[in-house]
Amino acid sequence: MESVAARAYPLFPVRLLLKDRYLSSDKAEAITADTLILYAERDEVVPAVNTQALITALKTARVEAVQLSGTTHNNIAQHPDFSPLLHGFFRCLILQQTTHYESP
Repeated sequence: MESVAARAYPLFPVRLLLKDRYLSSDKAEAITADTLILYAERDEVVPAVNTQALITALKTARVEAVQLSGTTHNNIAQHPDFSPLLHGFFRCLILQQTTHYESP
């Protein structure tokens, strides 16, 4: 968030003004859960370099990153693959949970 705001408003001291910085890449190393990142091909809010930095920072998690072609930051959820990818990801997580379940 901080770098995005600084890029959007270069004349303002946004780093000093932001209350919540959302430094996702700094926290990513602690994430160990399976992670799905769906990102827009033409995101006009979050630069591709920020997305790639986050993907790279997720070192301990199993990451699947999918760029959805023809999408922007605001219309990514309308891509025909968006819902099926989410559904499939959550289905796999649920199946992993149930395969480890032992009945009493």
